[in-house]
Amino acid sequence: MPLRFSFAAKAFPLIIPSLLLPEAAQAQTGSTLGGRVIAQGTGEPIEAARVDLDGRAAMLTDSDGAFRFINVPRGRVTLRVAAFGYADSELTFEVLRDTAVVIVLADVPIAVDSLLVTVRRISVEGRVIDAVKRLAVDARVFVVPGEESTTTNGTGRYGFDDVSVGDGSF
Repeated sequence: MPLRFSFAAKAFPLIIPSLLLPEAAQAQTGSTLGGRVIAQGTGEPIEAARVDLDGRAAMLTDSDGAFRFINVPRGRVTLRVAAFGYADSELTFEVLRDTAVVIVLADVPIAVDSLLVTVRRISVEGRVIDAVKRLAVDARVFVVPGEESTTTNGTGRYGFDDVSVGDGSF
């Protein structure tokens, strides 16, 4: 079973190999390099983090933050990890045997340009109640200025659909 360890995204990586396969078998089939990607502070797994190992296709972590490369040749490798909203991590180390790692990524704020949202038409719902007795009131509700109006139902509720913004008060 692989030994496990953790390190922060910018910390010095420690890779601890374990003996899952006899050395002769590893020479023929290569090693397995796997692990998990988690969030710094919470330890929550990071799903869909992109994990690149040089010379191989990239993969995304699963819902547990797990990834696994098989038949990794012995020698020096570079592992790159990136996830939306987190600092990227790049680690270079020697793979001697099957190895498991835990990669901890730090949160990074995401800058966005300002966003202007303009609402042109809205729906309005409400309720008319007696302020003292807190009972529903039968009432006629108007949009002012304008001539649009509605009557409350038996529970004092009313609604206007597709009202232009800036039409007035209710």
